[in-house]
Amino acid sequence: MEDSYIDMFSRQILVDEIGVKGQMILRGSKVAVTGAGAVGSSVAELLARMGVGYIRIIDRDIVDLSNISRCHMLEYSDYLERKPKALAVAEKISRITPFTKVEPVMVNIDSGNILDIVRGVDLVIDGLDSLEAKHLVNEAAVMARKPYIYVGIEGAYGTVIPVIPGETACLRCVVREHWNLEAGCDVIGTNILAVTMASTLAVSLAIKILTGRKIYGGVYYIDASSLELKRLDAKRSPSCPTCSLGRYELVGRRSSDKEVLEICGTPGAYIASPTIMSRIDKNNWYIERRGPINIYRRKDIEIIEFSSHLLIFTKHHRKRIDDLMRDIIN
Repeated sequence: MEDSYIDMFSRQILVDEIGVKGQMILRGSKVAVTGAGAVGSSVAELLARMGVGYIRIIDRDIVDLSNISRCHMLEYSDYLERKPKALAVAEKISRITPFTKVEPVMVNIDSGNILDIVRGVDLVIDGLDSLEAKHLVNEAAVMARKPYIYVGIEGAYGTVIPVIPGETACLRCVVREHWNLEAGCDVIGTNILAVTMASTLAVSLAIKILTGRKIYGGVYYIDASSLELKRLDAKRSPSCPTCSLGRYELVGRRSSDKEVLEICGTPGAYIASPTIMSRIDKNNWYIERRGPINIYRRKDIEIIEFSSHLLIFTKHHRKRIDDLMRDIIN
């Protein structure tokens, strides 16, 4: 290790549980973080400050105003610039440390790309909102034999579930209810203190796993209001379709045939393919090109064009998705 690296992490190297050997392991470690919002941005920052050498951060969205108060690494200027979340987090980390390479991946996570996302990393930490998406990541991690850490936040409470394939219970063992693509969006309150505590616990478990130390599986519950941390035992279910029977129902399923989906928490839509832009008369739109995205604006509608998908926003909270689609094509 060069002198500047040793100087930067000198205090951490003095910690018995890490030392020079552990720091070298962390520098060579690769972690995928799914989601760059409240949990994902916090987790990515902590991993970088711990000296993890490579972080792949995946998110399909741009920075929303509601992100700023509850997301580490995201700033008001990111919102004004309509910056993709994954890119915003990657840029912040590049200013913190030159020793962590961050790969921002600006796609929607689905069955068609999830195995590529977890391939080539040593561990996956999940900061997604959708329970179905979390089950998808859990399946892919178990299938690829990658340690996986689930993080969920609701109000002042956090839940962290570390999954070591073949050893501990997986997410499907613990959370068995069915998922539903057609379910509507419910905006859940989030306390930044719960986010910070749960993210810190998740990264602490990740560091132990990466450096080869034993962790205790099960379900960790955090109450940020009472400052309580509890761990409940959870055993692998012999009937679990994922980790016991090897049936990867979500990974093996075709990506959703539904082209247009509602964006939770914001009036607008996610479109799975940007090909619809060929049907739009671009002369009727004000167009800005900003790095990896193009921004189209007209009256009360804004379109964010990524290479793989579109985000459409409107100021009309009650506008139906079908009506919104007709507005942008006409």
